Amino acid sequence: MTKLKHTLTRLESRLQAMIEGGAARLFPTDRAQKELVEHLIDTLQDYIEQSPGASQWAPNLFLIQMPSEAVQAFQEDQAFAVKLALDLEEDCQELGIHFLSQPEVKFQASNDVSLKGFRVSLQYSSDQLDNTSMIEVLPLESEASSLGSAFLIVNGSRIFTLTGAVINIGRHPDNNLVIDDPYISRNHAQLRFIRGQYVLFDLGSTSGTFVNGNKIKQHPLAPGDLILFAGIPVVFGLEAQSPLDQTQGLDNSSLQQASQGNQ
Repeated sequence: MTKLKHTLTRLESRLQAMIEGGAARLFPTDRAQKELVEHLIDTLQDYIEQSPGASQWAPNLFLIQMPSEAVQAFQEDQAFAVKLALDLEEDCQELGIHFLSQPEVKFQASNDVSLKGFRVSLQYSSDQLDNTSMIEVLPLESEASSLGSAFLIVNGSRIFTLTGAVINIGRHPDNNLVIDDPYISRNHAQLRFIRGQYVLFDLGSTSGTFVNGNKIKQHPLAPGDLILFAGIPVVFGLEAQSPLDQTQGLDNSSLQQASQGNQ
């Protein structure tokens, strides 16, 4: 059994025991207890598989949606939410997943969730978005020449030079790179210069972020990588190669096909 499977299996057992040990009254059936645990484990596993790298920075908010008639009891039991967050944090750290701030578990009513069901998502809280600059984004002197030599080709025509250690991307005008499209989230993604290379982070966007056709949560970028923000193609490049070299093999038709295929 791999380390990931072993840790997730242990986490599943711990979560199940915690619920049975004091929070069973919150659940209408035993199956509902198991369903919540399964959704939490699946969400963590999806995040890990979409975020390559030995050390990962994860969103700190576990948002659990459920039918409105069931949510009040969970919202009132703060001890359960705190204990659940602590257990998740401990096991995530063993997997090399770190949080900028203390993980939180929040329960939210949703009319889209089936009766007695759950939906779990891993998101950035507003506090964590405000503090993303705490990550190791200050380049070493030996790496400073790389900072500012990178650029993005947006939608096949616009060239955006990366001159900062943190680049915010989204629809809101306060972002460094503003993409004015209704399908782009206000705070869609962020680029961070970490240990000599830019790493792309999705900030819990509605439509997701894709690199070379794969949906990602975080991803170290290499020259020529094709990024899609809500179907809008963006190519990452370095000045060592000209912008035309970066898009070799990515003509207008291929960019358009990639855009349409991920909308």
